[in-house]
Amino acid sequence: MGEQQHDHDARERAIETIVHEHLSLWRVILLLDRLRHDIEQEPHEPDEVLLSAILDYFEHFSERVQSAPDEILLFSCLRQRSPEPFPELDALERDYLSAHETLQQLRRQLHRCVEAWPHEREALSEALRRFSEHLRHHIEQEETLVIPRARQWLEASDWERIVAAKDQYDDPLFGERVREEFRELRQHIIHIAPEHVGGLGIRHETRLDPAEFASVEGGEAHGGQAPGESPIREPLLQAHGVSTSYGRIQALYEVDITINRGEIVSLVGANGAGKSTLLMVLSGLQPLDRGEIHYAGCDITRAPAHARVGQGIVQVPEGRQVFRDMSVHENLLMGAYRRGRDPQVFEDLDRLYARFPILRQKQRQLAGMLSGGQQQMLAIARALMAAPRLLLLDEPSMGLAPLIVEEIFEILSELNREGITLFLVEQNASQALAISDRGYVLEAGRVVLSGSGQALLDDEQVRAAYLGI
Repeated sequence: MGEQQHDHDARERAIETIVHEHLSLWRVILLLDRLRHDIEQEPHEPDEVLLSAILDYFEHFSERVQSAPDEILLFSCLRQRSPEPFPELDALERDYLSAHETLQQLRRQLHRCVEAWPHEREALSEALRRFSEHLRHHIEQEETLVIPRARQWLEASDWERIVAAKDQYDDPLFGERVREEFRELRQHIIHIAPEHVGGLGIRHETRLDPAEFASVEGGEAHGGQAPGESPIREPLLQAHGVSTSYGRIQALYEVDITINRGEIVSLVGANGAGKSTLLMVLSGLQPLDRGEIHYAGCDITRAPAHARVGQGIVQVPEGRQVFRDMSVHENLLMGAYRRGRDPQVFEDLDRLYARFPILRQKQRQLAGMLSGGQQQMLAIARALMAAPRLLLLDEPSMGLAPLIVEEIFEILSELNREGITLFLVEQNASQALAISDRGYVLEAGRVVLSGSGQALLDDEQVRAAYLGI
């Protein structure tokens, strides 16, 4: 049974990684389509830096898929196992092998268009349209033909080879370093993309200088950092028999949850299930009728909210709730209010500005003037200024563009790797559970299911009720 599970894990790990990167590709393709529309409609020249970053992403994907300059191991295994002709593989493989030259042609066409704007506008728009359509078709072919047949035909030994294989840069095809490289590329795109297409809109030079253009054309590889060690799992917060009500309306019934140190734990459920109420109970904003809460070995059942903040329990509220008539800088300092004149506050502020460059750029602007994604960055950064050990987040992706949602979840994963424990209430159940160590399902004020994030993702009841599957 153990060997079968191991083989199954190798297959599912590989397919999950492919599907996840396909989803990211779809989002970047949609962004490219919006920017192409801007090229057709706007009077100013296109953003060469942003479009080059998008082309970097596509090129990096094509390069990392290959286990050698002229071989894609998944395709090779499929050819060996195929009981029937599979000519589509040849066309798909040619796409990967020719991607570098295709993208260099697009880079040169983009550069000519910027240099001679508005001449070449129509030619660039048409080239980007053809590229986008071809890439969409390629992804659809992989998802409708390649992955189903790979599930059906490949053997356990094939999946083990695929997962263990290294690409032409001698990195594991499905390793952490490669995923980190993709994350850094996506983050750069999100930061500099304009707000009207779902980015953060950081001001930047829009033209590549000649040296940068030569470097980008040459296709330099991007490096990533090795992941940190997994934190030790021990109870940080435990709630036992928690019940609370609003007047005569009971909201929670005998809720038991445990959040271990270093974990990401998600709470999912329908609207009105009591998720936000539970967060307010844990942060001290909603009193208990019955039950008790222990945090870091201490009973905090009756501790007021401000005392819990001082102990490291900090909440990012639903709807962001930034101080709209105060500047970004003042909002961040308010997050550190209980820390007083600690000199560490300003060191932390500098680190946050480095982590959230859009906030540094907008630090003197009123928070109410920020876009939704920028306000969510501010709400998270403000909470971090309180030096949390346990961060409670209430619907952090609500109302945000898909690119920003992806960035928010990457930030949360990064904070967790740095040692912050996260308890996450999220409408996007699939994305929340995907990054979670464990999760709870709340229905009508009661915990009805719990388990690992992956187990809940695989649970038919959860998939039908909360994932739309």
